[in-house]
Amino acid sequence: MPLDPDVARLLAEIEDPATPRIELLDVADMRASAALMASWMGAAPLVAGVRHVAVPGPAGTIVARVYYPAIDKPLPLLVFFHGGGWVFGSVQNVDVPCRELANASGCIVLAAQYRLAPEAPFPAAVLDAHAVLAWVLANAESISADSTRVVVGGDSSGGNLAVAATLLARDRGESLPMYQLLMYPVLDPYLQAPSYAEFGDGYLLSRASVVRDWSLYLRDELDKANPYAAPLQALTLRGMPPATIFTAQYDPVRDDGASYARRLGEEGVPAEYRCFDGLVHAAFQMANVGPRTREFLHACADALKRITA
Repeated sequence: MPLDPDVARLLAEIEDPATPRIELLDVADMRASAALMASWMGAAPLVAGVRHVAVPGPAGTIVARVYYPAIDKPLPLLVFFHGGGWVFGSVQNVDVPCRELANASGCIVLAAQYRLAPEAPFPAAVLDAHAVLAWVLANAESISADSTRVVVGGDSSGGNLAVAATLLARDRGESLPMYQLLMYPVLDPYLQAPSYAEFGDGYLLSRASVVRDWSLYLRDELDKANPYAAPLQALTLRGMPPATIFTAQYDPVRDDGASYARRLGEEGVPAEYRCFDGLVHAAFQMANVGPRTREFLHACADALKRITA
């Protein structure tokens, strides 16, 4: 399918030759550029309630923001980790889609911050994500959530952290979430899949940007083989929760999600995979761009509703 016309218009606007490419920016400017995504998301919808919780982490308190579609009964909960290449992004950068996801799914959404690279390289973010997931599973009732219906998820590098935190919990014999909901997760630091060559430039996220993100996140070459950094390197995925994985056609990291779904299925873990034709990376944060990108967000909400029913 051709590139969605609304997405094509957005790319034409941001691919200004006078604008430095993101992979050439320093870390501070890269982080500042995240604010440009605000117009893609639109206005923040009202939810029934928002609260902040302090989660004990391995290096201090981790702040999480909790969105409630209703406040009168225990509800299923999604633990969500934001994207940004492990280097930029924050809970605030996913405020609008998390609100929309809560309202459309009827589930509580808890969006958690984590330490960023390069100041805190791997495994800092994984350990933070694991701490948040473990805390939620042990304390769901304290935030009016149903502990038997906890889903873990995230977009892009946040999807990586969702998988890695769950993998770590599995390996430690700890409680696990009931399901994984992943949006175009980044899982392979070797970048050998066909999508990296086919869509490596000109489609918002470039292969060069992914290379730079991995280089800032990982400490050395040995980390590339660590399954908590690169979950596709895990010897086995048996015992992981079922998963729904959504990817975008014109996304260099598309094949990472497809490979993860295939591996899960081959190892006996139910996995649903859908690639959205015509879309690019960051579709989860583009609900204000056009009908097709809005469909992506609502497919995530529909999946979450179905998973937790």
